Amino acid sequence: MQRLTQTFMTLSLADVSSRINLSSAQEAELYIRNMIEQEEVHASLDQTAGMVSFSESPEAYDSHDMATYLQSQLQRCMALEKKLRALDEQMALDPRYITKTMGGGFDDDPIFHEEGVM
Repeated sequence: MQRLTQTFMTLSLADVSSRINLSSAQEAELYIRNMIEQEEVHASLDQTAGMVSFSESPEAYDSHDMATYLQSQLQRCMALEKKLRALDEQMALDPRYITKTMGGGFDDDPIFHEEGVM
């Protein structure tokens, strides 16, 4: 059954029954319901359609370690954003940048006269 949860997102109960050698779709439903209650699989049953939909374990994101990891990544993103703002401000105040953006062109800048650049 665990292999089915890794292979399929949605499967009919009849298909589950045949794949794990159960006698009927009803037996597959009871089997899956028991596994859901025991938290052996994460899935939802649609009785009217006779389908089971498997899902990722919600616990993977509901732990202290994950919260710590997410917090560290958020802090890293905020530090990068701060650096980008500082670089943007530094560039916006650079006289060469201001000249170029105000219509000064690139012809007078030696960096653009290197072979293959312009």
